[in-house]
Amino acid sequence: MAFNKNFVVKNGLEVNTDLILANADTNSVGIGTSVPDSNYILHVNGGIGATDVRVTGIATVLNELRVGTAGTVFSVIAGPTGFGQSVGVGTASPRYLLDVRSPVSTGQTALYVQGDVKITGDLSVDDIIFDDSTVQNLTVTDTLYVGGESGLSTFVGVATFLDYVYIQDGLNISGVTTISDTTQSTTFNNGALIIEGGLGVEKNVNVGGDLDVTGNITIGGSFFSLQSQDVYISNKDIILGFTTTIGPNDDTANHAGVAIASTEGSPLVSFTASGINTLPDTYKQMMWFRSGTLGFSTDTFGLNYGLAIGTTTMANGVRLAVGSDITITDTTINAIDANISDRLNVGITSTKNFQATGVSTFVGSSTFNDNVIIAGITTLASAGGITTTGGDLYVGGDLYVADDLTFDSFTANSATVTGITTLGTVQVSSGIVTATTGIVTYYGDGSNLTGTATGLTATIGVGSESTFIGAGVTEIYFATTTGTNVNVVAAGTSATVTITPGVSLGLAIALGG
Repeated sequence: MAFNKNFVVKNGLEVNTDLILANADTNSVGIGTSVPDSNYILHVNGGIGATDVRVTGIATVLNELRVGTAGTVFSVIAGPTGFGQSVGVGTASPRYLLDVRSPVSTGQTALYVQGDVKITGDLSVDDIIFDDSTVQNLTVTDTLYVGGESGLSTFVGVATFLDYVYIQDGLNISGVTTISDTTQSTTFNNGALIIEGGLGVEKNVNVGGDLDVTGNITIGGSFFSLQSQDVYISNKDIILGFTTTIGPNDDTANHAGVAIASTEGSPLVSFTASGINTLPDTYKQMMWFRSGTLGFSTDTFGLNYGLAIGTTTMANGVRLAVGSDITITDTTINAIDANISDRLNVGITSTKNFQATGVSTFVGSSTFNDNVIIAGITTLASAGGITTTGGDLYVGGDLYVADDLTFDSFTANSATVTGITTLGTVQVSSGIVTATTGIVTYYGDGSNLTGTATGLTATIGVGSESTFIGAGVTEIYFATTTGTNVNVVAAGTSATVTITPGVSLGLAIALGG
């Protein structure tokens, strides 16, 4: 019978026995039961077949939930029968509380978790691959392989490895790792821990035994400390500042050397240069500096303390001591013997024996307490200074003076002067002053010249009556108006002038006066 109209059942509805029962008093519907549970709106006994099922509230399965053929896709067993209290994914017969299986044992992902996973109990894994993992405590009873696929394994707590650990990629350890194996290492491929790849360490490394490195060592940072009692280097060359050879035209290199740390001492000079050398002055330094640094006008090595060579004694103020015989201060050089084979420029000198075979120049004061033997050329005060000898000066050969020569007195077998000689008082005890070639010229009025000088040319002044005629006259001619009244006769060094009467009285007086 068919109804084409709506109808309302107010007091309940029953279809067959136990097929459909609608109880209006309890507001419940039973399918497959005539006594629907009043706790549910719909109470079904038996199976439900549906294309789609949507549950917006809580769905409670008391015994089993099966998905797939016989539950092979997903099975939940809650009742006491079967395995009880277990969930199977990929299996209808779960053996564990959660049993996840893939069709094959390896090579296919059976469980994928996108978020975090927290496991409070033990984790027994045949093979495990972590992309990123954090493990608080880990105990490995067999070989552990870390790597293969690119990923990161992090062990936060205690990690115990009772067998080999193979790391094919990087190892990042943020906690404490203890290797209890005491196998000694004699080379890079044996010992308690063998790493075939690179090792990166972000913190400090402390090695309690020996450290043997067969490759190169590169140490960065701004500080490097060797606290060993002795340091042995088999290579014969030690190169400092190696980075200066990186560029083909490195003109920025400045300051390199060796310094011995110390907190006390009195340095001779400060090597502090801003941005170049900031070591304390109490450090004993042997440093190279570029030209233009501090007061250096050339590239040089400098020592800020004195240097002793072959001696254990060194007086205060000495800069260089060689043996017990040579000392150099800021102003003096002291040596028992000094043999110079080439040019020597010396300021203040104090020595006992001095021997020079080359050119020697003494600029300042020089004191010789004993013999001075000079086989070559000796130039004294070439720049215009004064050379003083407290005693006698003996010259075995010729003495050449290029400039003025001033002395108290001298005795010579002969003296040859090629230029002008200015003398104060000249006294010739005997003999004649002559000129081998040329003329001997005397400057002055000649008022003190005595004797006869037949070759002397002089001038006089001439006047007539009270009138000055002129000066610079070298010859006088006697003449009269007649032309025959004057007769001059020379005999030896004298000349007689005879005037015949008739000449003027004034002229006679002038000639006779």
